[in-house]
Amino acid sequence: MIRFSPASTRSIPKSKLASLAAVLVLSMPTVSGCSSADKNPLMGSWKFTSFTGTAASCASTYVFKENVAVISYPGTPADPSNPYSSAVPARVVNLPVVRYMPSPTLVVAMTGGQGFPFDHSNYNFVDRNHMWTESVYGKCYYERTN
Repeated sequence: MIRFSPASTRSIPKSKLASLAAVLVLSMPTVSGCSSADKNPLMGSWKFTSFTGTAASCASTYVFKENVAVISYPGTPADPSNPYSSAVPARVVNLPVVRYMPSPTLVVAMTGGQGFPFDHSNYNFVDRNHMWTESVYGKCYYERTN
């Protein structure tokens, strides 16, 4: 009989466990077993259609490509009745995408690198041409444009 004993009585620091978990998640095969862009329902262009909550947190457009998400935000003017309000300029963010994990109703985009922190975003599908994202500010709904 083979007996296994711990090599050390030291515990593994949480930061090393988090790094190990990130490496394992990024090295997993995609859900559906493919990494091809044509099998990923998120690929293409999307436009904002409606929201629940605060629309200011919604991107106006998304363009998803194999290795990047181009996200456009409309910007908001300052509120003249609020002395603490300031204008938020319109901006475009080119966010590197490390991996997409597609399924029929959800695509998780693992992002980060090149100066961006590693993170993930969930894109939920109503059907092939309609999806939504959610944050603490509410849900943002989008429609495919191509």
